[in-house]
Amino acid sequence: MHTYATESYTTDAFWEAVRGRLARAEIDPENLWGNAKLAKTNFHHSWIHAFEMAFSNADFLTACLARDGADVPRPFILRFHKAAERATEQDADNWATSFAEAAAYVYECCRDSLVFPDQCSVDRIAGRLSLRLQGEPFAEVAPMVATAARRESDVDRARSTLVGFRDADDPIAELCKRLSRWPGMERLQADESTSNVLWGYHLPVPAEWLWTARRMLASAGRPSDLSSAQKFIAALFGAESFNHAIHGRASVIASLAGPWKVGFSDWDSHESTTFHLDPYTGLSTFVELVRSRADDWSRQILVANRGSTLASLALILQSGEHTFDYIPDSIMLSQMTCVWPEESGSVAAVETALRDESGQLMKDLFMVDLAGEARIEELISTLPVKSIGATESWRFVYRPDKRYVGALHVSAIGNVTSEAYVPTYKGTLVYDEGMAAWVLFSDNNYTRPVAAMRSLPPSLVAKVQALLDRAPGPYRGLRDEERREVKRLLAETEGVNL
Repeated sequence: MHTYATESYTTDAFWEAVRGRLARAEIDPENLWGNAKLAKTNFHHSWIHAFEMAFSNADFLTACLARDGADVPRPFILRFHKAAERATEQDADNWATSFAEAAAYVYECCRDSLVFPDQCSVDRIAGRLSLRLQGEPFAEVAPMVATAARRESDVDRARSTLVGFRDADDPIAELCKRLSRWPGMERLQADESTSNVLWGYHLPVPAEWLWTARRMLASAGRPSDLSSAQKFIAALFGAESFNHAIHGRASVIASLAGPWKVGFSDWDSHESTTFHLDPYTGLSTFVELVRSRADDWSRQILVANRGSTLASLALILQSGEHTFDYIPDSIMLSQMTCVWPEESGSVAAVETALRDESGQLMKDLFMVDLAGEARIEELISTLPVKSIGATESWRFVYRPDKRYVGALHVSAIGNVTSEAYVPTYKGTLVYDEGMAAWVLFSDNNYTRPVAAMRSLPPSLVAKVQALLDRAPGPYRGLRDEERREVKRLLAETEGVNL
């Protein structure tokens, strides 16, 4: 499992191990799960549920890294551009723990989406990779340049701002009150609709862990002094002692969970985006950027958004309320997502390519010298499918073990721009006179069009229809809803050049 993977957090085995560690410290977790203040509910199903509400996966990850002596990560930033929107569903900027992992992740995004660039530039020494497609930026990898806080006092102020606000009845109001004490932030207002988003949120840092431990111990009628809380935390996270494994690394713990970024929330203005090793320097820069816009914004509204990875948080400052007719300008502080390749072979392929001083192996990996028919044939050869037939812009494939037929739309350069798959037992391919197009449906009731093409040779139609082995009912044309969808499908593929 990757260092920053946290899947085990939700398994029974993980929590049984936690129970065992607490038992060795003479702590019974069953007696610690009645704290209504921590959970905001009286409907806990078990002590595990209570602990999941009190400690995030980021807490366990960060404590484990601190316990094992991990260094502060040297992040590499991955940036995907508009030309790569089919290749990834990630945000514009993510991070990886090494150059090889970052490049391998980009490679897997290309491979899985069947979209590759046609230009590649790599600097092995600096750890930089630049990919382009049809002259447009596609993806970039580069070492993160961390921005430091202008004043150490701002870091201290940020720490006191971000730590401990979950104890409030209204967390967003409490955070807003703390931020409004910063010079230049006096006009800040909280978006009360996002208050519940922040309930329970906390940074994965020792001060928050000790606060939670003392509350849980006190709720069980046990001693809740600092020493008892430290013993509880050490047992919970499997550390030899709190001081040795956690407190002794207090200066770096806030940086172990990964970097943060500050910038305009649409991230189009990349030159204004800054990266930070910890949330405290991030918040100080966030405030500086807000101050720079103070005269331009009549209002300052603080909105919170909480992601699903780690204990991720985004603080968004808007110039006004978001309405149907108005999208306000906004500045965002957000925790970045760590990404990594799924297969070790991808990293090995990148590492092999990086040993080539000419850079040709990296170009070969990203198929930049293959185009048109050669590229699409190479792409299809990597799939567990058999080719049925092709036109200039479409490829039909068949996967016998899964029993589905696929229609792949191919651009002139040989990338797949869209793909649709239908099960052989109910998929249908018919010609619609009104739309003057062949329509592939994923059902034999003709209600779910998934691909549409203007023309297909009769021989290819016969091959595809022969694989769709369930005879459909009579086709009576498209209803208005299906007609709109077919128009959209045709517009999606006609004129595509990437």
